[in-house]
Amino acid sequence: GEQVGEQVREQVESKVKSIRKENLIQILKYLREEHKKDEILINLGLSNNYLNYKRYILPLIKQKLIDLTIPDKPTSPNQKYKTTQKCLILLEIFDKSK
Repeated sequence: GEQVGEQVREQVESKVKSIRKENLIQILKYLREEHKKDEILINLGLSNNYLNYKRYILPLIKQKLIDLTIPDKPTSPNQKYKTTQKCLILLEIFDKSK
C-alpha cells in the first residue's frame, strides 16, 4: 500500500541523490515520451556535456528508471531515452505523496 510506496520513493531518492527531487520528477515526466540526451539536458536548463549526462541521466539508467531506445548501441547518434514501467509506478507514487 501507501507505506510500500513511500519506501520505494525513499530508496530511489537515496540512490539518485545527485539529482534534486524537482529535477528528478521533471526528467521522469519529460521521458514519458522518447527524447535524446541533449533534449533532456536542455529541458533542465543544462548544457549538453558528459558531466551533466553522468550526473542526471546515468543514475536513472542504473536504477532502471529509464531505458535506451537502442540498447545495443548506447553511443548511437539516434539514441533516445524513455521511462520504464518501474518509473511510471514511481511517478504515480510521487503524485500520490504530494
